[in-house]
Amino acid sequence: ARRQKMGAWLYDEDRWPSGAAGGLVTKDEKYRIRFLEYSLVKSIPASAGKGIQKAFAVVLNSGALLSYRPYQASDKLKVNEQILLFQERTGDPQSWFNGQTYLDALNPEAVEQFVRVTHEEYRKRFSSAFGNLVPGIFTDEPNFISHTPDNALPWTGKLPAAFRKKYGYSLEEYLPELVYLRKNRDFSKARLDYRNLLTELFCNAFAKTIGDWCARNNLLFTGHVLCEDSLFRQTYAVGNAMRFYEFMQAPGIDLLTEHWFIFNTAKQCTSVARQFGRKWRLTETYGCTGWDFPFMGHKAMGDWQLALGINLRCQHLAWYTMAAEAKRDYPASISYQSPWADEYSYVEDYFARITTALEKGEEIRDLLVIYPMESFWGRHVPGDDLPENRDFIQLTNELLGQHLDFDFGDEELMSRYAAVRNKRIIINKASYRAVLIPKIRTIRASTLELLHQFAKNGGKVFYMGKIPQYLDGEESLIPQEKYADFRHIGYSEFDFLLSPYVRHIRIQDCDGSEITPALYLLKKGSDFQTLFLCNTSCYFQTEQLEMPMVRDRQLAYPKARLLWDVPQNYHLYQLDPHTGKLHFVPQVTVTDKGISFPCPLEPLASRLFIASRKPLDAQAPLPQPVQQLKNALVLPAQAWPVSLDEANALLLDMPQAKINNGAWHEATHCLKLDSDLRAMLGVHPRGGRMVQPWCRSKSKNPKQLDLTLKYEFVCKVLPKQDCQLALECPEQYEITLNDSPISVKDTGYWCDRSIRTLHIDRRLFKT
Repeated sequence: ARRQKMGAWLYDEDRWPSGAAGGLVTKDEKYRIRFLEYSLVKSIPASAGKGIQKAFAVVLNSGALLSYRPYQASDKLKVNEQILLFQERTGDPQSWFNGQTYLDALNPEAVEQFVRVTHEEYRKRFSSAFGNLVPGIFTDEPNFISHTPDNALPWTGKLPAAFRKKYGYSLEEYLPELVYLRKNRDFSKARLDYRNLLTELFCNAFAKTIGDWCARNNLLFTGHVLCEDSLFRQTYAVGNAMRFYEFMQAPGIDLLTEHWFIFNTAKQCTSVARQFGRKWRLTETYGCTGWDFPFMGHKAMGDWQLALGINLRCQHLAWYTMAAEAKRDYPASISYQSPWADEYSYVEDYFARITTALEKGEEIRDLLVIYPMESFWGRHVPGDDLPENRDFIQLTNELLGQHLDFDFGDEELMSRYAAVRNKRIIINKASYRAVLIPKIRTIRASTLELLHQFAKNGGKVFYMGKIPQYLDGEESLIPQEKYADFRHIGYSEFDFLLSPYVRHIRIQDCDGSEITPALYLLKKGSDFQTLFLCNTSCYFQTEQLEMPMVRDRQLAYPKARLLWDVPQNYHLYQLDPHTGKLHFVPQVTVTDKGISFPCPLEPLASRLFIASRKPLDAQAPLPQPVQQLKNALVLPAQAWPVSLDEANALLLDMPQAKINNGAWHEATHCLKLDSDLRAMLGVHPRGGRMVQPWCRSKSKNPKQLDLTLKYEFVCKVLPKQDCQLALECPEQYEITLNDSPISVKDTGYWCDRSIRTLHIDRRLFKT
């Protein structure tokens, strides 16, 4: 890294999720993940013993909880009653954690041990490079439920005492409400309080412990949590991702596949980052996109994240090796194994120019949207993905599509960091002119009082749906009283009611409607503004994980026009991120609300504009993109000379096998054959979940077998040139082609340095 003038970021785990240190921490059982297992049983099993937390006699009707009461083994069940048993358990050892378990991430002592085993070891070796050559450390998918059964609730030994201390009542008395909805009363304060405490324990134990350590050691704490992409999945795995970000110097997200438009995930991260003054917001991106994912896909995925404030791309990934099982990791490798590796600087230079241009100035977002997580908690039971989750996505899609940019405000963070100053709400380092309360069932008393004061000071508060029935999870009429100072709003009223207070940009089609697939980011300095926008080229939808492939996003807007509330005396320029050159912008019209100019958007287009009080050196305007086909030239379909920039490959993966000089077995796929052979030898099957080589025990006298593999293929046309055979560890084999021996002398590698090549004389092939 030093030679290449790069940063060497640290990774905190053997696999993921972070916390177990490859099983080194959880060798000690007191640090292992704990959970509360629940099930309907015929009777309390004698073997359960002291592990039982609580048993209840419950009456269920179509999954709804009609009644429940404590149950003892000596009790008799009444008509229609069943036994619901809750039992505290410790995670079972698994090969994924090298024969150990995941960490109890709700236990600060367990996380401190993780830091001693991992972070302190890095400090011993590399502390002199911390903060310069080593900018930070990446955590990967920490959570509090990983690798537990489906019928498990997150738990830790000190949770019951912490719950009673915080809320003044016993959680154990209400355990059935954590897994079933009460009939005719689907909201539960116990559920709300339980999930809130889980989040608090998790964030304080894991995020704060590591974030504080990083702050003391001049490192950026970065990475992302597990299941951050919906209210439902966060509730299951981490509680509330926004509260985790408070303790990260460079909070981050994970974007998998090309099909995810997880705008809320990005917004959760960038909202907290802006509120806490975090310059860098990371994205682990391009994972699971495949070997054939094009450069336009890399651009498109990075563009929309940039427009939402995510500015540090952590590319997934570059392989050290393709040897053995490593070749089946998630592709693609952004390294020499990919044929386009030498051209990838084109993508990196593009993003480097945009990120540099957007580095200065303050983000402008004047709308605060109350984060609806706590209402979801009070209604959620395991496996129940609520309509609130879709409402949450739809709200974000509508605001972004109308170009009314916003931040989320988490109620717990607001209770500690928010205040009213004049006609603005301040959350730490960010301020807002208007507040939007989405459809919610409960609201915190602290939030309600803050918004009431804001409205009394002349601030604008809007709310959607019905007035919440609950205050801090308990039924109350106080919201009815306070909401009298707020204004109801529906989706169709967003533009009319919100624009006077929070709008800075319009991206319009020729009919004056907002181009909803376009996203933007606006930043302001004392004498300049910078605007980045991109055309996602597809309509947003609530099924946010099922967006079309990038190549199929084709929406274009040749007559798009941009309206921008920049001062009339500013000079306008366009920076071309493909070249780094600055250009004048033609046909600019000055209006009473700023400026307006044509901004045609071809599919997947992006634009970067700079408005400056001072004139800048610039070139002639960029040529307008081609908007229509004028002439088509039909070319012949054949007789084109073609040359390959790498060897043409024939995959051999269906061998016949002869074991210990026995009979030939029929052709079998190589991976199945590998598993069969391992079973014969009493060895665990090869796979992504197997124990890692570094901690795998070695047998003193391993079983062995003799193996001969035969690959058959048809050669219709004899090759005109000599060929190569590519395989791993060729020195371990004796190889023949049509009964002629092939030298195992190494002649180089194909695709990856672990796949060596051997020379094959073309005369050995037969038709």
